[in-house]
Amino acid sequence: MNAQDEVFDTPEMFSLIIEHYLDDTDPKVTLMRAFRILLVDQMFMRAAVAAIVSIFNRCGRRMHRLYNAIDDFLRDAPNQSNYNAVLAELEWAGRLYHTLSFDQATMSSLAGLHFEQLLMYRHPESINEVMHMLHGNCLCCGRQCASEAHQNRAWMQHPYKGPVSLCHTDTQCGCHRYILHGTWLPSTNPDELCEVAFACTEDEDYRATLRVDNFLSATDKMFLKFLRAAKRKPWYATNIARLFGLRPRRLFPCEHQPLRFRRNTSFIANLPLFEPVVYLGEDASIAQIFGLTNKQMAKVICAGGRMMHVLDEALGNNLPR
Repeated sequence: MNAQDEVFDTPEMFSLIIEHYLDDTDPKVTLMRAFRILLVDQMFMRAAVAAIVSIFNRCGRRMHRLYNAIDDFLRDAPNQSNYNAVLAELEWAGRLYHTLSFDQATMSSLAGLHFEQLLMYRHPESINEVMHMLHGNCLCCGRQCASEAHQNRAWMQHPYKGPVSLCHTDTQCGCHRYILHGTWLPSTNPDELCEVAFACTEDEDYRATLRVDNFLSATDKMFLKFLRAAKRKPWYATNIARLFGLRPRRLFPCEHQPLRFRRNTSFIANLPLFEPVVYLGEDASIAQIFGLTNKQMAKVICAGGRMMHVLDEALGNNLPR
């Protein structure tokens, strides 16, 4: 009997060897090895699943400990003890978000601001999401497309999901005004997302409009093509109206506002055009909002592009390609 036969015939020995193989200080290495052996055999599968579950649970525990430490720091008067407690829990945040450098021994005046930013990063909800974050892969396309110029992150604003907090109190009517918060997606290129204004007019006409700051990205141009074709589809206005119905009521104008303001409402969303490779929830992309698969989305974009091209030729205008 050779060494391999002895290992496979001795479950206790096999388990110890595989556990040692999967027990790496770097969780990224552990997960890579676990997924590599996951489908080899039933014996390997049990060990791999146990390692994957252990990594995911460890990530969750350490991140919640970090959130609690930050809450303590922000709630109490800033002090070195609470600051050190946050620094002690930054290991997993650094692994997942790749942009953190809190290694200073002395608390800075900007510590509270930096820690508040940490709370705005997306918390991974699946092992697939943990894997993408650990490898620095974009949560939208799955590639390593983020850059230092964008601080290796992108801001995502969901149409109706997220924390709601008080923005200000109206000085005229005394009603509270609330704001819906978004989240930072680590290792994600902002050009993968587009900023869209969803609006409802006084005549209950629902529409979507692209918002652009400086220049049109490739994603912006594709959204314009999508919009050109989508406006003629029966599902266009229906799904935008659905979003308004799902938004928290506190975000709507109060009853003291003039009727025309209450009927003319809008909100901003910053979303990927196609459904992300990592599941980020319902209505987390333009494609999901309108009930389209990525393949169907591409077809609508192509149709809109052809419509714009024909119009360009007919009018001689230089419309966005």
